[in-house]
Amino acid sequence: MIRLLKAWNKQYASPAFSSHNLTVWAWEFVQSGTGLARAFSTVLSDAAERVSSGAATTDPAGVSPNVRLLQSRNVAVKRLRVAADGLAMALRHDDDRDAVSSGLSKVFFKYLDDPAAVGVERAVAALRRNKPISTALLGLAGTSAVVRPTRAYGESRYDR
Repeated sequence: MIRLLKAWNKQYASPAFSSHNLTVWAWEFVQSGTGLARAFSTVLSDAAERVSSGAATTDPAGVSPNVRLLQSRNVAVKRLRVAADGLAMALRHDDDRDAVSSGLSKVFFKYLDDPAAVGVERAVAALRRNKPISTALLGLAGTSAVVRPTRAYGESRYDR
């Protein structure tokens, strides 16, 4: 679980937490016998509460000063909350592969694509190549329709 925390933190160009900080939280917040996903979720949400409140994370050995954040408190809280919310969404919908993938893509944004965004990205790429696309590709409900590319000037090849 600590490796997952470190991988999540290292996605950012400037991580907000030291490895020591993440390890201390893992030992402090996780109860024995908790599964990996729940433990990861617990650390993210409990750490978000702690950082948000301004409470200190003390060195468990009591030999060093309090553990410091590597970014501002606002940045650290935002990162923790986005990841905690994404993981909570994945856990709430553990029977829906797309919902789990979407939730985990918010946690591990550098490694996982959000399935909903992939369709939109393909649609935008098709429009940039001047190709018609289906509304189904955009994830729109209802009867499928073709969206033809348009131009701000002149005649499109589809107008002929």
